[in-house]
Amino acid sequence: MNSLFKNFFANKSRFHFNLTFFGIIKKCFFYIKNYKVDYHQILIHKFKIYFSKSNIFFFNHGRSGFFLLLKYFNKRTKKKVLINSLTLFEMINMVIYAEYDPVFIDNKKNSFETNTIELINKYQEEIAFVVVTHLNGLNKEIFEIKNKIDQINKNRKQEDKIYLVEDTAVSFGAKYKNVFCGAVGDFSILSFNIMKNITSLTGGALVDNINIINSKKINFSQSKVSIKDITKKIFFVFLLQFLNSKIIFPFFFVFIKFAYKRNINFFLRKYRTDFQTYISNSIPFDFLKKISNFQLFLLSDQLEDIEFNNNIRIENSKYLYENLKDNKNLLFPQKIFNQENIYIDFPILCKKKEYKDYIFLKSFDSYVDIKNYYYTSCDTQEIYFKYKDIDCENAKFIAENILMVPVNKSQNRRNLDKIVKLFN
Repeated sequence: MNSLFKNFFANKSRFHFNLTFFGIIKKCFFYIKNYKVDYHQILIHKFKIYFSKSNIFFFNHGRSGFFLLLKYFNKRTKKKVLINSLTLFEMINMVIYAEYDPVFIDNKKNSFETNTIELINKYQEEIAFVVVTHLNGLNKEIFEIKNKIDQINKNRKQEDKIYLVEDTAVSFGAKYKNVFCGAVGDFSILSFNIMKNITSLTGGALVDNINIINSKKINFSQSKVSIKDITKKIFFVFLLQFLNSKIIFPFFFVFIKFAYKRNINFFLRKYRTDFQTYISNSIPFDFLKKISNFQLFLLSDQLEDIEFNNNIRIENSKYLYENLKDNKNLLFPQKIFNQENIYIDFPILCKKKEYKDYIFLKSFDSYVDIKNYYYTSCDTQEIYFKYKDIDCENAKFIAENILMVPVNKSQNRRNLDKIVKLFN
């Protein structure tokens, strides 16, 4: 009975924020005293550690930066954008809103790597952009893809060149051979929403590594993120923090378990985070707002601690890998030597869906909080069928067979050991 009680009220890690509700309130008072400080310039200086020679533009969403990047070059005749099928559907929408055609990239079989090179060879005369998504840690193909694109561009005019874009929304701070993720491509996209390893509550950035964008020609809205918008996000943080408390979360966890096992469709859909895809008539106005000075202050403040927090994610990920790598039912991201890989959640790919479903259901009984995958394979969504060239079967396999383990600083070794025991 005592063991059951301890398990029931064990610390869970579904929701984790670098900024807590009371932490944000405290920072509000500090900001009021220093609101005249230009945190944009301070932040630009701090980001030079990661992107030493780059221009950086901040927006209300990471996807906003992606959209405006595409629009900036949309007078070019080449109109295809290669992008991983396994990504947030809104990234696909940005391609469509900017009047390009997405070409879905499939993953390699039983691998987190993609078949990008194969599609570059096939479409090189039509490609405007190639997007490399660092979705499950740093995509080691980025260097091979970069070399391939450089070879193609060598004999091309500026207006015909292929641009390489890195989507680093869930991998900021990862590096390979002292090169930071996002500093390899021509451009990179950053995201700072509330679940990321650095957050401005809502926000993102476009990094221009080749210094080609004229800031005066970036055509976004003149309106800024309002106090109302920020207040909503702060309340959301409060709500999720409340649900994640040691007293409340066990009961929330039981509700999740009940809903899942009883197949309560509405909640099940939300719990799986398998978002319903949609395309509006035009890009939502909210996406093009300017980020506020207060949000830039929050980012600047968090950059002081990001290396410490990322090291915890690295160590927790290494611990899981070392203790699960011999499990014949599982696949993991291939290790890269000299790599410091960052995972928002550590990916564990099951070779069979039956095994994945079994583990997921057992996790409820073991009081272990692991998650289904964030994304679906976009090529399976009806609204994108007209853009389909191939069936991305491997991306679909990953989306259906992957489990995600929280590795943030609220995770503890006791929970990690329970997870290892569950899988083994």
